[in-house]
Amino acid sequence: MEFPSSQLHVFPNGLKLVYHHSPGTVSHCGLMILAGGRNEPDGKVGLAHFIEHVIFKGTKKRNAFQVLNRLESVGGELNGYTTKEETCIHASMLHLHFERAVELIADIVLNPSFPDKEIAVEKGVVLDEINSYLDNPSEQIFEDFEAMVFKGHPVGNPILGTETSVRSFSRKDLLEFTKLNYISNRMVFSYVGALPLGLVVDVVESNFKVRGKDSKILKQAAGLRRLKPVNKVLQRPTAHDHFICGGRAYGSKSPKRFALFLLNNILGGPGMNSRLNLKIREKYGYTYQIESSYNTFSDCGIFSIYFATDPVFFSRCRDLVWKEVHELQRNRISKIKLHSYKYQLKGQIAIAQENRPGFMLNNARNVLLYGRPMDLVSVMKGIDGVTSNEIMDVANEIANTDQMSSLHYKSSTDRN
Repeated sequence: MEFPSSQLHVFPNGLKLVYHHSPGTVSHCGLMILAGGRNEPDGKVGLAHFIEHVIFKGTKKRNAFQVLNRLESVGGELNGYTTKEETCIHASMLHLHFERAVELIADIVLNPSFPDKEIAVEKGVVLDEINSYLDNPSEQIFEDFEAMVFKGHPVGNPILGTETSVRSFSRKDLLEFTKLNYISNRMVFSYVGALPLGLVVDVVESNFKVRGKDSKILKQAAGLRRLKPVNKVLQRPTAHDHFICGGRAYGSKSPKRFALFLLNNILGGPGMNSRLNLKIREKYGYTYQIESSYNTFSDCGIFSIYFATDPVFFSRCRDLVWKEVHELQRNRISKIKLHSYKYQLKGQIAIAQENRPGFMLNNARNVLLYGRPMDLVSVMKGIDGVTSNEIMDVANEIANTDQMSSLHYKSSTDRN
């Protein structure tokens, strides 16, 4: 497989630009900042996410309507998101309006006004967002599980925060966090589109004149230290039982990550032919939702298996999950099957790159955390290099059922 490469440009103030040429009439761009949930002060859980909300509510020269209307009025899109490690503001627009988009992103990130009135309103919005998670057990269980697996560590904190923390946020908190973290050497601007590199460089440089400085923030490393397994059962007023199990896993720089990505794809990845889907959903019809997942951070990761089922089938589902895990731990995958599994994963990755906004964001994150654009050739080589023995080793290390933590939302609904 051949993939066009991306180009990296570093400005004198430390801001990085990652550029990827792609034909078409639409440009996609975004600013990613190394400032997420892991960077929040003690007692201010959810602050990074809250700031991402409020920076859209006005700048020193624009009110909230003017911010939201600036790109929407010409058919563009503006949005943002926050993770455990980064905050991102991104946009898509016709090439004609690229300069408008860059100027707007720079304005809301570098010159937010944080109006007290808007802060008060947005607290209500975020609290409603938190409550919506509580109404959705298939999402809430993942957040509760991360809190168990990374107990006492910032990675385990909820991105949205808590009702108590959100109500405590002040304008001073927002200003102090952005002053400390929203600096040029903690930022990456990513572009995917057909505009020439020279033009993109000039536009970004003219709008992002923010000065860089050395950051004193040291992110604590979570590592792969195995914790004593924790198994919880919580009663929930739901029709289904929801179950998740797993634990800490390899970070994005670990050479073992390729074997675990492949293992995850085989066991319960997005393909309808994953082992869990074929053996539990398709064969027995015990569940509609069943999957495994492997998510990485810069220095650690988390692996999990999740399903939701009628309480009548819960034990059978769990036993069948264990059976499939044990199969991967005890029996080597044949060369023919392994070859097929590798092609499936590589195909999924290649198709994902056709999502240009997603590729733009992944490129930004790669530069932000690792200092280089996405290298798809190396990724493909890493997958090709995985052996059956490595998959068995990783299955026994990461998917060891005796060492897994688990969380069970047990249905308390009375069906009589």
